Amino acid sequence: MMTQLAMLAAVTVETAAAMFSNSVVQVDYTLRKSSAARNREVSLNCWCPVCNSAHRRTAGDSERGVPATMPGFVLSPTEVLVQDPGVRAANLGGIALRIGGERVAAKEVARIRRPRAVVLEAEKPIPGVRPIEFGTGAVSNWFYIAEHEGLRQAGIRKYSKDEGRRFYPDLRLTMRKAPPCCLGLAADGRPVTVSLM
Repeated sequence: MMTQLAMLAAVTVETAAAMFSNSVVQVDYTLRKSSAARNREVSLNCWCPVCNSAHRRTAGDSERGVPATMPGFVLSPTEVLVQDPGVRAANLGGIALRIGGERVAAKEVARIRRPRAVVLEAEKPIPGVRPIEFGTGAVSNWFYIAEHEGLRQAGIRKYSKDEGRRFYPDLRLTMRKAPPCCLGLAADGRPVTVSLM
């Protein structure tokens, strides 16, 4: 791990992609219509780190072979952390974890309330993945690697104290919104957090 960290002394998108491309998988959700949802379209929004917006997918998209896809962060060879898609189990046709040419079925095993997240468990170890080893420190950059418009893309957004900062006067509260589905990297390239939404 130390040689990889030394490689990231000057964090670039290329060095971060080389380090983390096997630590982020694509999670494909296939939707189906349930009997309870007969009269309305079942859908979910996938927050995209590439364009920083939501992509809506429906059960109709799944029927046409277009799953709802989002990045998932590898915690172990069989566990992945992903944003909560907000879909009831009755409306899920299946979940698959994808990296390279490999595809492994998965199921939801835990829900996290804040931030809204889900832990998925693969039915077998995912070949070729490397679990993320989180450290401590302040975020310097936000790194993402995600599928967008059919291509896997990686990028870095420089962390700014003022970017995404909002003040709510009635609550006397200042909040900062991070980009969706990104790894927060320290100045030396160590991952220190995950932003899901």
